[in-house]
Amino acid sequence: MRTILEDEKVFIVGDFNEHIVRDAGNYNSVHGGFGFGARNESGENLLEFVLAKELFIANSIFRKKDEHLITYKSGEHATQVDYFLVRKGDRPSCLDCNVVLGTEMPTQHRLLVQVFRMRKKIVEKKVEFRGYGHNPIKQDKFIGLLKPVGGCEM
Repeated sequence: MRTILEDEKVFIVGDFNEHIVRDAGNYNSVHGGFGFGARNESGENLLEFVLAKELFIANSIFRKKDEHLITYKSGEHATQVDYFLVRKGDRPSCLDCNVVLGTEMPTQHRLLVQVFRMRKKIVEKKVEFRGYGHNPIKQDKFIGLLKPVGGCEM
């Protein structure tokens, strides 16, 4: 994480096999308060990692029915173990996170989809005109220095 530039987007996604639970507890800055199941020790470790790396758990900020939180289901056993980790600064860009029901997967895991708004950074180029002696002059003054040629108006 130290080698990734601050303006680059970071998405850490996967089956962490941890349970973070619905209650954020002492992790309000990294956990949105929505989850499924009971927190285990591994879930505590994941929350500590997310806190230390200034990330947050994107799929914990959206209120969903349990069926749309459960990422692993096998018979009567159901749990949420798949998470999207994103930089805290990108939290407003997370629009939705949802388990897609009815998708046939080769494992008992369910497809988890994150909707994220990406914005293109626009860089303005400043144009500077230079007059005699390489002194900068403003564009309107530069145009005023131009002389009409052959009856053309400016």
